[in-house]
Amino acid sequence: MTVTRSPAPLIKFDESTAPTVAFVCVTYATPLAVIDECLDALAQALDASSISAEVVVVDNLPPTGGHRVADHLSITTSGIDVLRPDVNLGFGGGNELGIASTTAPLLCLINPDLIVHTGWLEPLLATLTQHPAAIVSPRLINRSGVLAEAGRMLLPNGKTEPSAAGSVVDYTSAACWLLKRSTHERVGGFDPRFHPAYFEDVDFVLRLRRIGGTVVVDHQVSVIHLEGASTDVQVTDISPQLAVLNELWHDELRTVADIDVRSGGLQ
Repeated sequence: MTVTRSPAPLIKFDESTAPTVAFVCVTYATPLAVIDECLDALAQALDASSISAEVVVVDNLPPTGGHRVADHLSITTSGIDVLRPDVNLGFGGGNELGIASTTAPLLCLINPDLIVHTGWLEPLLATLTQHPAAIVSPRLINRSGVLAEAGRMLLPNGKTEPSAAGSVVDYTSAACWLLKRSTHERVGGFDPRFHPAYFEDVDFVLRLRRIGGTVVVDHQVSVIHLEGASTDVQVTDISPQLAVLNELWHDELRTVADIDVRSGGLQ
């Protein structure tokens, strides 16, 4: 564990010996201004709350080499556990490494291009208390306040589209997920077959639903998602990951509404 301890931090998180929530953020060639805005907003929100937290940033090794984000955070922040894998673990693998380094009973996965605000977390925690077997997500908006996502509908080909459903939805992207550590463990974490990224969160949700969990959008909370700003690396082909999803879930995707969601399946 390498916790940042800049003597004059621009962004500071209080360290806790008994955190309630572990925030895990995976970077990969993330622009420094983007991760700074994300962490600064999170620090301010936590500072204004009574919630004890631990914050982990996993800086995946980019194609150009060098842990630019980790190096930057080491001299500008305090209280962040910065991990430096010597390869690109991808989105799922990076999150798994980050989760394994934490101890809090609740997990909050956040993209580096997410911007939260004071008071955003408390309603999500209350919703998770009401739906303990769920992944809880906020509404995602762009910087102008326009709604980008409030849950998505799974399609038979494995892709998703915006949903007009209520609180319980097929799926939400893992740009911001709050869930119990025990739920993550029962699902089994992210499947490495989706390396480096895309559709691993769809697969996770399908496995969650199969064992009785749900996905809930808390419409009380909106956070800014600068979609596409989390990396300077352009992804050109995600068809291999989509093929893996369809191979694993062919029958269920064709009858996605019939996936068994047993009430009380998880506690």
